[in-house]
Amino acid sequence: MLRPMNKRSTVLLPLAVASVLASVLALACSDSTAPVLQVQSPPPPSGTSRVASVQITSAPTTVEAGSSASLSCVVMDAHGAALDVTKTWHVSDTSVAAVSAAGLFVARKLGTSLVTCAADAYSATVPVSVTQSPVDFVEVSPGAAPLMVGSSVQLVGVPLDETGSPVADHPIQWSVDDSAVASVSPSGQVTARGEGTATITAASGGKTGMAMMSVSSTRPAPVASMTLSSSSSTINIGETTNISAQLQDAAGRNSTIER
Repeated sequence: MLRPMNKRSTVLLPLAVASVLASVLALACSDSTAPVLQVQSPPPPSGTSRVASVQITSAPTTVEAGSSASLSCVVMDAHGAALDVTKTWHVSDTSVAAVSAAGLFVARKLGTSLVTCAADAYSATVPVSVTQSPVDFVEVSPGAAPLMVGSSVQLVGVPLDETGSPVADHPIQWSVDDSAVASVSPSGQVTARGEGTATITAASGGKTGMAMMSVSSTRPAPVASMTLSSSSSTINIGETTNISAQLQDAAGRNSTIER
């Protein structure tokens, strides 16, 4: 015999759902100052990108031909936090410029190239123009110097434009081709280290100047005589002429003066 159903029926819930509901009801019925239940989103599955944006944070608008500049970019997640992920750099025109994996921009010739920093499927791009350097050549003095091992000499490099006037705001970078013979400091001081000949190069604005250093372990013979010669015996007021000096030791051999 069929019995009529009760107006109040029972709903069966999965155990996990019932447990969560019970916890929520218990919190609702407790003191109002009790902590609120917080549900956090699970971390993204393995292999899922967290990158949300890429921003180039440091890039010059112009770089002089022959010079270089460091670029930097930051990769961020959806909350704006920086991510430590692999970034790649590239330029749109490799004949105008090149960029290294570390973001070093090297200007090759006049023109404009787009520089892009990318991470996963996101990227940022900025234009960088390569301009003509005002530096025409670099004057180095003294241009040559004989040195004894252990001694030193201070070189001075001056970037000049095509009229021969000094160019401001163009620092000098010093280098030496043979560090076994001599070393050079960032300020241009050369120290003799071993016998031989070394070329010191001063670079600025894509141009260079050089000085030759001859290093020996024996002191040159004393100078016994000096002969001066000029390309002209007479000059007019306001004109210039070159005068050269020939040094000889007591045996009549050509000599030099240690500077």
